[in-house]
Amino acid sequence: MSEIIPESVKRLRWIWKAGAVFLLLVPLLLARNVKQEKDNLLTPDERAWLKAHPVIRLAPDPDFPPVESFDNNNEYNGITADYIALIEKKLGIQFKIVRLRNWEEIIDRAKNRQIDMYAASKTPQRTGYMLFTTPFLELPAGIIAREKVKGPLTMETLKGMKVSVVSGYATHDFIANNYPGLNPDVVPDVQTGLRKVSFGMSDAFVENLATATYYIEKEGFVNLRIAGESGYIYRMAFASRKDWPELNLILEKGLARISSDEEKAIYKKHIPLENRSLFASKKFQAAILTAFGAAVLLIAGVITLNRTLTKQVSRRTMELEKELSERKQAEDALRESEEKFRVLAETSPAAICLCQEDKHIYVNPSFIRLIDYTEREFLDMRFWDWVHADYKEMVRNRCLSRQRGEPAPPRYEFKGVTKSGEEKWVFLSAGRIEYRGKPAVIATIFDITDRKRSEEQILKLNEQLEQRVEQRTAQLEAANKELEAFSFSVSHDLRAPLRSIFGFSKALLDDYTDKLDNQGKDYLNRVCAASQRMSQLIDQMLKLSRAARSEMTWEAVNLSALVVSVTEELLSSNPERKMEFSIQKGVEVKGDRQLLQMLLQNLVDNAWKFTGKHPQPRIEFGVTENNGKSAYFVRDNGAGFDMAYADKLFAPFQRLHNDREFPGSGIGLSIVQRIVRRHGGEVWAEGAVDQGATFYFTLL
Repeated sequence: MSEIIPESVKRLRWIWKAGAVFLLLVPLLLARNVKQEKDNLLTPDERAWLKAHPVIRLAPDPDFPPVESFDNNNEYNGITADYIALIEKKLGIQFKIVRLRNWEEIIDRAKNRQIDMYAASKTPQRTGYMLFTTPFLELPAGIIAREKVKGPLTMETLKGMKVSVVSGYATHDFIANNYPGLNPDVVPDVQTGLRKVSFGMSDAFVENLATATYYIEKEGFVNLRIAGESGYIYRMAFASRKDWPELNLILEKGLARISSDEEKAIYKKHIPLENRSLFASKKFQAAILTAFGAAVLLIAGVITLNRTLTKQVSRRTMELEKELSERKQAEDALRESEEKFRVLAETSPAAICLCQEDKHIYVNPSFIRLIDYTEREFLDMRFWDWVHADYKEMVRNRCLSRQRGEPAPPRYEFKGVTKSGEEKWVFLSAGRIEYRGKPAVIATIFDITDRKRSEEQILKLNEQLEQRVEQRTAQLEAANKELEAFSFSVSHDLRAPLRSIFGFSKALLDDYTDKLDNQGKDYLNRVCAASQRMSQLIDQMLKLSRAARSEMTWEAVNLSALVVSVTEELLSSNPERKMEFSIQKGVEVKGDRQLLQMLLQNLVDNAWKFTGKHPQPRIEFGVTENNGKSAYFVRDNGAGFDMAYADKLFAPFQRLHNDREFPGSGIGLSIVQRIVRRHGGEVWAEGAVDQGATFYFTLL
């Protein structure tokens, strides 16, 4: 074990670097006035204010260690908690700790005066409703990314990436105020932000290095690194209600009473300064240099054999005694360092094992708990014996290849089998080391069984969904075929009797007009008109059906040219009409040419019809922007409509004007809506009575 632990530490080298950056933070040690006595610290007015406000509610951030958090016993702890305890002691006051779910709830309650204070960094948004004390701690915010992201990152290079940030944190405000080009991915807490980066759901995460490093170690994120600086520094202070300026002054006095030694004790408690590499140890380096010096002296002693035996023995004896003393000191320092690393491995939540040739050399308690064999059983097993049969050969070959120095994936997933026969999915991260002069592999293993089960459930649900979609598609296709048959029946079976009704009625009018009185002629004219209208309705219904079911051919379509062709046809068939057209040129889209021709035909026909009574009719076609998308429109200055009835415009057979004013079937706009929807767009209308109407539509 004494030779295993230093090698395992190499796997955590990036964490020590993160810790080093954090350990270099120098909190603000501000000048304090410590000469005032406790009884005279607060003024009579301030004591009266405290008496009138006996309950001061403090809401800590539950997910912000080591600054502040709650332990398993729901006890408030951290740097801020120690500051609060000292302020309570020095001022003789007491705060009521209110535990809330998350930072968003803290901010919301502070705005509504449901809490009185919290600890945070001062931002422009927060100063609108809170007063801030002098800062008592500084924490730099860094950029966390996956290991595979190469090179250093800056806030500028994050543009175009998905960057996670905790909702409502100071880094969130910092990015919003200083980097409007970034579109942050807002997460509820630090753990979620780190997980999203680790799982590849986000490119980077911006947060203070103290809290980020804490959760990286706690959650065991082995694929993350500190990729750069954000340029923002948390300057932690106490924020209190803006309508209570007295509380802000009292908190300032409390902070002023805390001495530099007390502050250092707080930082030392929560930010230990003990993690150092063995090779950075001065004692170890001194031992090496001493040993080298001894060797030089030994050579010198051989050269000076002409000196007396007594002096030589005496000098050599002194040298050996010194060498032994130095070596013992070096061994003691090495043993102490190895013990620290042993504790780290033994208490790690991740499973750690060391394999050499085909055997386990070491397994930590987490590995034993994961697979459920005893340590002795593990050490007697080949390292692939606990691997599922489907993955044995792969794991065996990769481990042996890595020991031989051959290329092998450093991280991969496979299935293991516990002593009780339970199958577990694990994620392995491995590296090659030297152990007792021979190559070996040290691996860190994480249980991902729950994640795999969730993935399998999602796959099953997707398969079931695909089956349902196929079934539903088949049902829809069958329904469409039935609808086609019905449409054919309508077009064939109903048209024949309608033609007979119209034909015989027309014959009566033509051949027997002298034998019919005026009332009889009126009746026959009505029959002819009704049969003609029925024929038109059948035509419109068939068009509506074809608009919803016809196969689409996607191609580039010039809408401007289509509108021109529609207007030319209208003018040629109605030469007596005077109309002003304004058609924007070069409007091109992707879609089905025939359907888009039908769409524009209906919209322009609609505008043509409803401008019939206007002395100076005008129809306009163009394109504008709506919510970042192109919206095409047909506008007229005709009869318009009441917006209160806009929801009826696109319903079949719904008309806002009677046939005497403006004849029609009530199907045209329904056809427009179906064509637009088949192109993945939306259609809507705006208008006013006697002020014209505008019909807008978008396409995919």
